[in-house]
Amino acid sequence: MKKIAIATYNSIEGYKHIDRTASEHNEVYLIQKHLDKEEGFANEKDHYSAIDDIFLSLGKVNADKVVMYIGLNGIEKAISILYNHRQEILPNTSENNKFTFVTCDCGYEIVKEKFEGLFDNIRIIKSECGGDKTLGAIVDKIIKSGEF
Repeated sequence: MKKIAIATYNSIEGYKHIDRTASEHNEVYLIQKHLDKEEGFANEKDHYSAIDDIFLSLGKVNADKVVMYIGLNGIEKAISILYNHRQEILPNTSENNKFTFVTCDCGYEIVKEKFEGLFDNIRIIKSECGGDKTLGAIVDKIIKSGEF
């Protein structure tokens, strides 16, 4: 059974207060900070702190595959963490296992350009701002079909 982590500093539609679910083929760990999209972060430090927390949580899950929402304002922090600590935080995600980022359409091209230039096998999915609906649909698909 594969462990799949879905991570966001927002919430995941349909799974807001759930931290784990499973299907016949996968265990799905949901790492959510439940930030209200309209509320936003008080400052850049709080935003970066939430991203740090997400990566620490990912390290504890020890997932085979990771899907993470990252908005335009968090891209530099996420790149820095992944570039410097990928094997420590995500030991099971080899070059053959995809790390997927979900990002809003307002920063999609920038996120795509930055990640594809630094990492092999990174998949990027365009979403609505906040990514909560897209992440919910991804979890639904993983649970129903076992595939993503």
